[in-house]
Amino acid sequence: MDGYSYKTIVRHIRVRGWTYRHIDVLAYRKTLNTIRLYPYMPIRPLRILRGAAFLIAILIFHQAAHAQPITAPAREQSPAEVRALADLERDLAKTLGDEKFSNAEIGIEIRSLKTGDKLFSLDADKNLLPASNLKLVTTSAALHLLGPDFHYSTQIVTNGKIVKQTLKGDLIIRGSGDPTLGSPSMFPGKAPTAIFDDWADSLEALGIEKIEGSIVADASYFTSDLYPLGWAVEDLPYYYATQSAGLVFADDAVSVTVSPGIRGGAKPVYEITPESEYFQMNDLAVTRDAPMKHSDTIAVSSNTISVTRDAGGNTISIQGSIDKNSPAVNEQLSVDDPPLYAATVLRGVLRAHGIVVTGAAITAADLDERINYNSTRLLIEHSSPPLSEIVKVINKKSHNFFSEQLLRTLGKETLGKGDWRTGVQAEKKYLSFATIEPDRIALYDGSGLSRMDLVSASDLVNVLRYATFDQKTFPIFDSSLPVMGIDGTLSERLKDSRASGNVHAKTGSLTGARSLSGYLRTKDDEPLVFSIIINNYTTPGSDVGNLLDLIILRLVNFSRNPTSNDR
Repeated sequence: MDGYSYKTIVRHIRVRGWTYRHIDVLAYRKTLNTIRLYPYMPIRPLRILRGAAFLIAILIFHQAAHAQPITAPAREQSPAEVRALADLERDLAKTLGDEKFSNAEIGIEIRSLKTGDKLFSLDADKNLLPASNLKLVTTSAALHLLGPDFHYSTQIVTNGKIVKQTLKGDLIIRGSGDPTLGSPSMFPGKAPTAIFDDWADSLEALGIEKIEGSIVADASYFTSDLYPLGWAVEDLPYYYATQSAGLVFADDAVSVTVSPGIRGGAKPVYEITPESEYFQMNDLAVTRDAPMKHSDTIAVSSNTISVTRDAGGNTISIQGSIDKNSPAVNEQLSVDDPPLYAATVLRGVLRAHGIVVTGAAITAADLDERINYNSTRLLIEHSSPPLSEIVKVINKKSHNFFSEQLLRTLGKETLGKGDWRTGVQAEKKYLSFATIEPDRIALYDGSGLSRMDLVSASDLVNVLRYATFDQKTFPIFDSSLPVMGIDGTLSERLKDSRASGNVHAKTGSLTGARSLSGYLRTKDDEPLVFSIIINNYTTPGSDVGNLLDLIILRLVNFSRNPTSNDR
C-alpha cells in the first residue's frame, strides 16, 4: 500500500498526576528506517474492527493524522459545565479585546490534556513570530531523537609522540559541538577555565612538560557557517547572539566589568573574564567627578559607558564616562571565531601550569592537510552532562547559544550534517510525528532569535501535547520549563497566586513579539496545555506582560463545575 507496516500499542500515560489510556498506531517503513507514532486514536471503535476493516481504518487514520490534529471524541456536558465554558470564553475574549492590542496580532489556543477538548481559540492557526517559544520545538525534538542520556564528547589527541617529557607534535582539541565546555551557565560559580586546568593536570600526569607544536582547534564536526538566517546585525556583538561552531568554550562569550578610576579624569579599570590575551582593548572611557544626579529621592547615575565588540574581530571598545562613586558596569559580549578562542585560552592555561608551548594557537582550517585521526593518539576524553541537564539550561534560562548548538547537533547526529538547514530538517521530521504539517511553518534557527521563524499557537500546542506521550522523556521536558513564581524566566511572575508553582511554561520575547506556552492545572486540577503568541504590538511591554498574566490567572482559577463562591 504506502510502504508502511502498522501495529497498535495500548499505553497508559501518566501526565502530572493524571493517567490516560491510549491506543497508538506505530507505522514503520524499513526502507526509510522511520517510525511514526500517531496518538489519541479512539479506543472503542478499534475494539470492534477486524481484518480488512481494521487495515482500512488504519490507513484512513494514517492520512488524517497528517491533515489535522486528532481530538478526543465529543462528550456530554452538564448545563453547569456549558455555562462555565461560556463564561471562560467570554472573559478571555474581553481580556484580549483591550483596545491597547487592537493593532496587534494574537494567536492563542487552550486545550484540556484530560479530554482533548479545545477550551478557547483565537487565530490559533495563524503563523506568528514565536521568539523563544521555538526552544520548545528544539528541546522536545532533541529529547525524542537523541534521548535524554545523550552526551557530547570532546577529545584531546596528538599527532606526535611523547619523548622525555616533551610532546613532539600538535595538541589537537577535537570538538563535537559541546555547548557546556567551560560554560558558566551550566556550571555557575565555577571558573570557565577549570576544565582546562583539569586537562593541564592530566597532561602533567602523562609526564608532559613541553609541547613542541601548536594548540589546534578542530571544529569540523559542524560546517563552517557561524550564524543562521534572520538574526539582526546589531545583536551580533552581544552574548545572546553568539556564533555557533563545532568547538566552543565558556558560552562563546566574555564578561567585561568596568569600574571607575580613583579620581576624576582617570581611566576606568576594566576586568575581562575569563582572562586571556585573545582580545585587544580600545579604552576611550573616562572617570567623572560629577556627583550622581537626583530625581526627587532616587539617585540617578549619569554614566554614559558603553562596552561593545567591533564587528568582524575581537577588539573590545569602552567609551563614554563613568561616575567616580558609581557601581561597576558589566557587559556580556560574544566572541569572534570561537574555536580559535578556545585554543588561545587553553594555551594560556597550559603555560600558567608551567607547560611550555612552542607553537601558536591555531584552527584546523589553518593546517595544510586535513587531520587523519586514524594516526593520532587519544590523550584525554571529556564528556558533557547529559542532554536531560542541557535542556534545563535552554528552557529555564532561555539560552540561545545552547539552543543553536543543539539544533546543529540534531542535524549532525540524525542526518549526518551539522548545519542549521539539516537540523531544521530533523526537527520537521519530528514535527510530522506530532501531526504538524512541516511545510506550513518556517524554521531558521533553534533559539527563536531569527525574525524569519514562523509557527502558530496551534503548532506549539501540538508539540506540547505530543511531548506528554513519551513517559521516559516527558518528566524531563516538563521539569526543564520555568515554573511560575519559582524559577527560571518566570521566577518573579504571579508569586502570590494560584499560578505560583503550578504553571510550567516557556517565555519568549523579541522587539514586538511576546509568547508564553506550556502546561497548568485549573482549580479542578484539570491539566491544560496552552500557547499564546502576541506580535506587532506598539503598547509597552509591561502591558503585554499584564495581559499574559490575566489570561493565566483566569485559567488557573477556571472550574468546570463552579460553586456560587467562584462566580
